[in-house]
Amino acid sequence: MSFDHTQPPSPQQGPAVPPPTAAPAPAPAAKPKKSIFRRWWFWAIAAVVLIAIIVPKGGSDEATDPAPTAGEQQAPAEEAPAEGAPAEEAPAEEEPAAPATAPIGTAAQTGNLAITVTKVEPGVAQVGTEVGGTLLGEKAQGQFVLVHVSVENVGAEAESFSDMNAKVYDAEGREFEANSAAGIYIEGNDSLFGEINPGNTLQGVLVYDLPADAVAERLEYQGMFDFLGEPAVFSLK
Repeated sequence: MSFDHTQPPSPQQGPAVPPPTAAPAPAPAAKPKKSIFRRWWFWAIAAVVLIAIIVPKGGSDEATDPAPTAGEQQAPAEEAPAEGAPAEEAPAEEEPAAPATAPIGTAAQTGNLAITVTKVEPGVAQVGTEVGGTLLGEKAQGQFVLVHVSVENVGAEAESFSDMNAKVYDAEGREFEANSAAGIYIEGNDSLFGEINPGNTLQGVLVYDLPADAVAERLEYQGMFDFLGEPAVFSLK
C-alpha cells in the first residue's frame, strides 16, 4: 500500500464561525439650538416695543392734562404780584415772652419759693464792724449793693435758698455774683444758705460788689434744682 505524500492532510472539520460584522456608525450629534437672545427677530421686536414706550402718541413731548370732569372746578392760578408792588412779608416768628419783672415790695415765685425784694442799698463802701481801728469785715472794690430779701416756702416740702443762685445785672447787661464772704459780716444774715420748711419765711441780705459807677438794674433767682423753670426777676430801681 502506497501513501501519496503530496496531498496535505485535510483540516479537521468544526463549526462554522461567521465573519466579523462592522460596528454601526455613530449617530450624528444634534445641532445645538440657537438662544432666543441671539435671534435677530427677538431684538427687532424689542426695539419696536421700546420705541413705542419712549415716544408718546401724537409725537408730543408733553402729556396733555385730562379735561376737568363735570362738577370739578379748576383752582384759580395764583396771580403774580404787579410790577413794583411790595412783596408780602413772611409772618415773623414769635419770640418767647420774657419773664415778668417784679417791682420792689412785690413777690415773684420760682418753684416753691415766693421771693420779695424789700429794699436796695447801693453805694456801700464796706460791711462789718470796726474794732479798735481794725475792720472786721470786707471793703468793696467798687461799691457794695445790698439787696434785702424775704423768702417764703409756699410748697409742701423743705426748700433751700442760697445767694449763689441769685445774679444781679447792671444797666449794661453785665452779670454779677453775690459776695458771700462779705455777706457773712452782716448780722443775722441767713441768705448765704438756708433751709426753709413749708410755710416759713427767711429774711436775708444779698451783697454784690459792683463798679463805683455801675447801676444795679435787676436781680434774677434760679432755683438750685429748677434747671428747666423760669427764673424769678426783680427790679432793683
